[in-house]
Amino acid sequence: MKILNIALHFAEYATEISLAQTERHNVVLVLCRKNADDELLNKIDFYQQERLTVHTVDLYPMRRILSLFRSGVNLVRIAASMRPDVIHVQEATNEALYIFFLWLIFKRKKYYLTVHDPLSHSGDDSKLPIRKRLLIYALRRCAVGIAVHGRHLAELLRSSPKFRDKIIIPIHHPALRIQKRYNQDWIPGKILFAGRMQAYKGLGVFCEAMERLISKGVPAFPVVAGSGPELAIYRKRLESMKNAVVIDRFLMPSELDHLIQEAQIIALPYQDGSQSGIGAMALGHGRPVVVSNVGSLPEMMPHNIVGLVVNPNDSVNFSAAVELIISDEAMASFFGSNAYKRACTEFSPQTTMFQLDDFYNI
Repeated sequence: MKILNIALHFAEYATEISLAQTERHNVVLVLCRKNADDELLNKIDFYQQERLTVHTVDLYPMRRILSLFRSGVNLVRIAASMRPDVIHVQEATNEALYIFFLWLIFKRKKYYLTVHDPLSHSGDDSKLPIRKRLLIYALRRCAVGIAVHGRHLAELLRSSPKFRDKIIIPIHHPALRIQKRYNQDWIPGKILFAGRMQAYKGLGVFCEAMERLISKGVPAFPVVAGSGPELAIYRKRLESMKNAVVIDRFLMPSELDHLIQEAQIIALPYQDGSQSGIGAMALGHGRPVVVSNVGSLPEMMPHNIVGLVVNPNDSVNFSAAVELIISDEAMASFFGSNAYKRACTEFSPQTTMFQLDDFYNI
């Protein structure tokens, strides 16, 4: 079977799945060039193989309307020349998808859609202009089937009258950056908060939790790594915190891997959200997590299996959960080992590939 995967965001996720699909299928993957360069470290050629062809397109803002139109036309050309058996689109909001969507509708092409976030995150992500909201609605409304990353998200999307009649299937977000072997060479007490510093990530909750731990004399070594508007709000507070390290920039994949490998705990105090790329990497590295009970995060990282789940916006219980793992090496080892096992079994890209094959037969 020939599969066309359109992923103008989530380059690493889409590449892992496309590689897994080559075990059974011929795959063409189309990525945004900048997103691919950021997440794949300019190694597009490395992923090209006999059964996987990777294309990249440049994306532009609305003020560069002609360039944007050309990008949409490039998507159409790739699809038309390939004549795929399956077209699978990762939901994104760049207007180039309008051109591709209109071609799909005009040619009466069936397509499948993965919705990563049924609801917009709080903060900047919630401020999408109307044209982008219309694109999201149109993509969802006309898809043959919709995949989401968990049962909770499927129920959430089905609860909308607009999509109640749609086929909506929960398919795991696979673990990312799965290590060749599991090891526990973490630094005791090191706690990593990483990724996009947006409001929904709960950086304020993390700060309060770390301050509470440090004031109690708990050997905690918080690391905050990434870029975004929330970091500017909490920078001074973090820099005044004993033992805290702040890395205010976009991290290269190798840098993020190193930080995850050093961490005893990956902190995910989300205020809201659907799934987590950092959480997927925590599984791949076999690292314990403390995670908020939002979206489908507890499905990926269940309580007392790979870490501890607490209610959102609860810095007291978040700090208590972190302290419990730091103080109990056997617990940390149990969580880390289970995380890695999940990454290699039910949350592996191969398992996702099997789920997608079933999805394409609906």
